[in-house]
Amino acid sequence: MIHIKRNIFFGQVGIALKNKNFSLLTKAHIHYSVPPLSDKITNDHGINQIGVIGAGQMGTGIAYVAANVAKLPVKIFDLDPRKADKAFSFIERLLEKAISKERITPDQATDTKSRIEISTSISDLSSADFIIEAVVEDMDTKRKIFSELNLVTDENTILASNTSSIGITGIAAATKKPDKVIFRVKLFLGFSKSDN
Repeated sequence: MIHIKRNIFFGQVGIALKNKNFSLLTKAHIHYSVPPLSDKITNDHGINQIGVIGAGQMGTGIAYVAANVAKLPVKIFDLDPRKADKAFSFIERLLEKAISKERITPDQATDTKSRIEISTSISDLSSADFIIEAVVEDMDTKRKIFSELNLVTDENTILASNTSSIGITGIAAATKKPDKVIFRVKLFLGFSKSDN
């Protein structure tokens, strides 16, 4: 019973931390001041397309930064078409706000939107070189997703989890390529350090 209560507590702490960090990300100027990364990413690492699983707050924020900062095509996957549409609408509002504050031009906003595709089929992620999972903090849900990714991705696809409270080893065990599974949080450390 203590183990269950501890896991529930840490799950709630993780969700609260995730929500706080996303809020800070959308309020920060970090995603405007970081120089475009697309040439470095594609030339050095071969990443030409990002897949995001989950159209909630974090998934939407990750997709926005990938499309607007890294200038990479992004596919957002969510089983719920309403959530996926809501995610795209939120990204449009972020872009409108950036235009109104003269951080980007209307043409740049149009370019960013053109790089984002919404999907309700996980098989649409098959062309992504890098896939970030950003769903509910539940081991069974995450393991199911990573197991399904075995069927639609090749051996070179990098898989990342946005988990804040679940061990990455347990998630990676659901895939045939555990060596290609990483924590997403490490990616955004680079963004914050380069903003100084």
